[in-house]
Amino acid sequence: MTGQDLLTRSSLICNYLKKLDIYNKARSVSIYSDANNEVRTDGICRNALESGKSVYFPRVAGDTLTFHRIDIPEQLVPGAYGIAEPPSDCPAIDAANLDLIIVPGVAFDIEGGR
Repeated sequence: MTGQDLLTRSSLICNYLKKLDIYNKARSVSIYSDANNEVRTDGICRNALESGKSVYFPRVAGDTLTFHRIDIPEQLVPGAYGIAEPPSDCPAIDAANLDLIIVPGVAFDIEGGR
């Protein structure tokens, strides 16, 4: 896929997500920082922040993930594997308390498993 194809498809996915009830009703959303050929999430992040949602990104903490709130995308810094993540001093939340977690995926089974 070319860079332009990735941007076009990412925009389509972002626009589709913005129409979903589960997204619109969510008050707290976790978004991943894209890498390589993953769907670009900057549009989703901007929209969620502009919509007044609390936006969280995962942070690698040893062999687990923690989720930390950001107020602006510029808070993200290079982290594990060179992927952007929030600094550890950003407020954390238990994943069970998030309304929606958006994860990257290449392939899914019929039950939605990655």
